[in-house]
Amino acid sequence: MRLPSVLGQITIMKKTDKDKKHVLEKMDQSANGSDVLLAYMDPQFNFIHVNKAYADADKRDPNFFPGKNHFDLYPNDENEAIFRRVVETGEPYSAYAKPFIYANNPERGVSYWDWTLQPVKATSGETTGLLFRAVDVTKHVRMEEELRNSEAYFRQLFDESPLPAGMAGFDYRFRMVNKAFCQMLGYSADEMLSLTVMDVTHSDDLLADAVQRDALAAGEIDQYQIDKRFVRKDGAMIWVRFWARLLRDKEGTSLHLMLLVEDITDEKRAEEELKLYHERLEQMVGERTTELAEANAKLQQAIVEHECDEEKLRETNEQLNNILSSISDGFFTLDNQMVVTYFNQAAEHLVGRKAEIVVGRPLFDAFPEARGSVFEEKYTYALKHKVALSFETYFGVEPLTNWYDVRVYPFKDGISVYFQVTTARREAEEAIRISEEKLRLVTDSLPALIGYVDADRRFLFNNKLYGEWFKQPQAELAGKHMREVLGEASYRKVAPYVEKVLSGQPVRFEVVFEFEGGLQKPVEGRYVPHIDGEGNVQGFFALVTDISERKQFEAERERLRKEAEEERDRLMTLLNTVSDEVWFCDTKGNVTLLNVAAEKGGFTPEDVNQPLHQWLQTVEILDAEGGHPRPTEDAPLLRSLRGETVRNFEEIVRDPLTGLLRYREGSSTPLRRRDGRIVGAVAAVRDVSARKRAEIALRESETRFRELSEHLEQKVREKVVELQQAETLAAIGRMVSVVAHEVRNPLQKIGMGVETLKSDLGQDSTELEILDEIAFGVDSLNGIIGDLLNYSRPIKLDPAPVRIEDLVEQAISLLHNKLPNISLSIKLDRPQEELRVDRMKFVQVLANLISNSADAMPDGGTMTIQSSYNDNAGIFSLSVSDTGHGIKEHDIKKIFEPFFTTKVRGTGLGLAFCKKIIEAHHGELRITSKEGNGTTAEIILPAT
Repeated sequence: MRLPSVLGQITIMKKTDKDKKHVLEKMDQSANGSDVLLAYMDPQFNFIHVNKAYADADKRDPNFFPGKNHFDLYPNDENEAIFRRVVETGEPYSAYAKPFIYANNPERGVSYWDWTLQPVKATSGETTGLLFRAVDVTKHVRMEEELRNSEAYFRQLFDESPLPAGMAGFDYRFRMVNKAFCQMLGYSADEMLSLTVMDVTHSDDLLADAVQRDALAAGEIDQYQIDKRFVRKDGAMIWVRFWARLLRDKEGTSLHLMLLVEDITDEKRAEEELKLYHERLEQMVGERTTELAEANAKLQQAIVEHECDEEKLRETNEQLNNILSSISDGFFTLDNQMVVTYFNQAAEHLVGRKAEIVVGRPLFDAFPEARGSVFEEKYTYALKHKVALSFETYFGVEPLTNWYDVRVYPFKDGISVYFQVTTARREAEEAIRISEEKLRLVTDSLPALIGYVDADRRFLFNNKLYGEWFKQPQAELAGKHMREVLGEASYRKVAPYVEKVLSGQPVRFEVVFEFEGGLQKPVEGRYVPHIDGEGNVQGFFALVTDISERKQFEAERERLRKEAEEERDRLMTLLNTVSDEVWFCDTKGNVTLLNVAAEKGGFTPEDVNQPLHQWLQTVEILDAEGGHPRPTEDAPLLRSLRGETVRNFEEIVRDPLTGLLRYREGSSTPLRRRDGRIVGAVAAVRDVSARKRAEIALRESETRFRELSEHLEQKVREKVVELQQAETLAAIGRMVSVVAHEVRNPLQKIGMGVETLKSDLGQDSTELEILDEIAFGVDSLNGIIGDLLNYSRPIKLDPAPVRIEDLVEQAISLLHNKLPNISLSIKLDRPQEELRVDRMKFVQVLANLISNSADAMPDGGTMTIQSSYNDNAGIFSLSVSDTGHGIKEHDIKKIFEPFFTTKVRGTGLGLAFCKKIIEAHHGELRITSKEGNGTTAEIILPAT
């Protein structure tokens, strides 16, 4: 608010104590009960008197201040320098929206003040005191800031509008201007924001403008319109139609002024030229009349001159008509009987009536739909009283339905009317209001806390969920400090992240909010800084979501993972106690699992995942019946991979070290899914060289082993089918746990039986080989369960910087045996660059992709390993391409499904597990293929 002008311009002359008392009484009377803070101080800044508003603002009694120094209570070097300058120079000082923090109560946050400092002078001119005046404009500043933050869509419409427009405070200082306004006056946006409306107004128009401003400030009107002149930056003068409107919030509180400006220089120029032409015409007529009276004797010459004058008059009228036809406003004139005497082209276009139809007719005969309207009322009034009028109204009768801005000017023989169609401007205002409502509806419908917090940590915007969570009315949250809304406990947890985002860095975090009654809620928060064009952090946007359900799921998944690990450890312990060899192999013929007993057969745990046929070629195996060398392809495990269950096979193995023959017997069986697809094979092998010494015991053990093997086979098939049907990682974990539990007793029986038999046999007996094979089968089963457990458990990464070329080289080295007939092309972009990845897991993924490409080219082909960087998108790409047989179109959609495979052998977990690893790195694994044209596997990761 404003002080009365007597205080705004006061120069107090110190005479006597009585005069001083009178000044203080006047000071209290002029501002008591208002929101204006007044303080009277001596030249040393000691308080003499303060009004009640000043004391209330500091939450003290007015009698507290007299005698105390201002800067002892409010230390501030900048303000103290200003006070001293006013005392020394005797010149007043004013500041607008100046920030202030209460030193004794910083929790109150930053407030903003318009204040002036007026020197009090004696008759000698000496400064004997200071009169300090301040008005709290914090609410306006915050509302303006909130408006700027929440009206991005409005700002876009505002900035792109072809109509010059702006926002101003109640001091008429520009707070916001659009491009059209800047272009009109030739200033930049920053220059405009340092000016007031009065700074760009022609000095001759300031008084007329001030009358309207005072009426607006007094609340007598909500808007006004005035034609006046603006002075451009280059000094040129333009005429404008200036429209100011007071904007209020929902509670009716005044926010700021909306300004719309229309360049009417051409219109004013036309009016001025019209006026000049009228004056010139009157002058010419007068001169001609005088000449006729004085020169009656020269009648013939006067007639000639009169004819010349008529020609000039016609030319003048033509020029006037051209001017009126060129302006964009609709324009027409009425005589005193309201008959249309002129109707310009713009008027024809705006109302859709031709001049030849309208001119010469009474206005409301030409426009009967407007009879009895506000137009007839206003035009009649202007004709009767010969006064200028302006008004804006809506006319809802077709075909003239529109908003109209009308200005009426009287002249001697009638009135002239200028009008514009303002429907577009009205619709723009309505669109802004609707966009604000939509923004509120959208944010209120989201299941997350959405808010905007300024640099003082005060909320300027909150959606409805804030009020529901923190039990506070939504309308009361704006302006509150985060501590007031979140509560002390929750605020302490997010305070470090608030510090970071206010430094300009986006943050993402998880904390547990605490509510009344001991209620706790885990949340995930994202804070994004709001940085202005100058790089200053104005505040931040907050998005907080409830992650209670996710935390419960993670806890359940961790519990299942631990149970699965425990079952796997128990299974491995059980398999390693079995004296028979137990072997498992996959569909490629690679040994995937074996127990400790299998080492006696010459195959060590270090050789797991190596091809079985390579080991078979290093030993001599004879047919037990004829003693002839057995072909490699007739090995029981390889036969089972082809679908055959080999029961009670016998074989003779020559020990490569001692040359002794060992007699072995065992069984092997394929591992199938429910659909019959073979996913591997398991074999249990026993050395039966001591058969003759323990024939009875051996027959019994064979019977038990056969029963247990069949039972084990059935259980494994059932559990593998169940695992195939699992749809989530949690379900897979539970299923693996069941498998481990179900096979525990059979494997324990196998182990106990094998150990019992081995204790009765010698070291060189043939039966020991059979027992070793049984142990190997148990180990193979353990390997399958291990694969399933690995897939079901969460991926844990150990990331570290690794060069790209090292990753590729290590992956290739693992598979050099599979690439002898393949042409390998490596094209790495920036091979020395480092990626931050889990080296072991990333190499595992890359090796799997290379292996798949090699398998797709059994007859040879070209494999290309290529990497690239996209610096604009911030991503890194590494691809493996082949020229193999490709993937069928209906298979490509299922390529990442667990247990799906197009190979004869394999569990179908390879690509699914690779996808999990890459996604754990925040990346993406893509497979593109066309049958017969090869396949490309592409890894996409963030480049940083």
